[in-house]
Amino acid sequence: MISGGAILGGILLSFFIAFGGCTGIEEDFSFAVVSDPHIGASPENERRLRACVDWIQANEAVESIEIVFVVGDIGFGLESLYRAKEILDLLSPPYIPLIGDNEVQSGAEEAFEEVFAPHFSLLAERMDHWRKALTPVWNPQRSKFSFLQNYSFDHKGLHFICLDWCTRILAPLLGEQADLHDFPEGTWSWFVEHVTATAVGPKESLVLFSHHPMHAEALAAFTTSEYRTLSEFASGFQDFLYADFAGHYHIYWHETLWPAGYELFVTEAVTFLFPNLSLVEVQHDGDRFSYNHRWITFLPAS
Repeated sequence: MISGGAILGGILLSFFIAFGGCTGIEEDFSFAVVSDPHIGASPENERRLRACVDWIQANEAVESIEIVFVVGDIGFGLESLYRAKEILDLLSPPYIPLIGDNEVQSGAEEAFEEVFAPHFSLLAERMDHWRKALTPVWNPQRSKFSFLQNYSFDHKGLHFICLDWCTRILAPLLGEQADLHDFPEGTWSWFVEHVTATAVGPKESLVLFSHHPMHAEALAAFTTSEYRTLSEFASGFQDFLYADFAGHYHIYWHETLWPAGYELFVTEAVTFLFPNLSLVEVQHDGDRFSYNHRWITFLPAS
């Protein structure tokens, strides 16, 4: 859930095509961001995800696509997650699956780990310095174990940090929220550890991915208090933190977050109106990374 003003702002920003980038810098590679496939909600969603995969496959070489991030709400339950994985496995570039609130709210939190376990093993072989947090971990806030999905890896000088902020409260509306999971072995400690350890080298070299956008929106992301905690920490690493790429809202959204010092990009859902993905070209000049964003519309076969 998001406010009417936020929805209007997001729709207007759907026409935003490019951000950042520098001239005269050789392009290194691109990564794609795919949001909210919602497999299991409708047969049409499978067709749209296949069309998304087909576009990436057809354009992998010319666009230098080397990684695909699927930022949550992949499926509803064990069977739909297996169907989603079957489609995503057709990708040649490695894909990084993130958990979303729909997996948690549909009781598929543990199923997510089960379905993608073989893929995580494959990523450990393919991605530089791949790390995945141990799971499940004891969640004292819910008095049960939680299968938090947190990972990180390196690629061509960038450090990618994938974060599970999905609340483990099972309820309408409240289940849409984010949660810092600030407890031992929780997401907050993973985030702090990895940012602190990797904030070195070229500027703008840390890139974040999460299902929930990392800003304050009481009924759809962090509370004001939680975001203040996040912002105060992130502000100390502004030279290195580039952006958070997220989903959840189903519309395109961009904002610059101050004083946290990073950009927020929400990719429109595969299931929303005309299906879209975000394509981000990464460039560097030795001292700083820069990014050029393109909004790609692909049409499923009729």
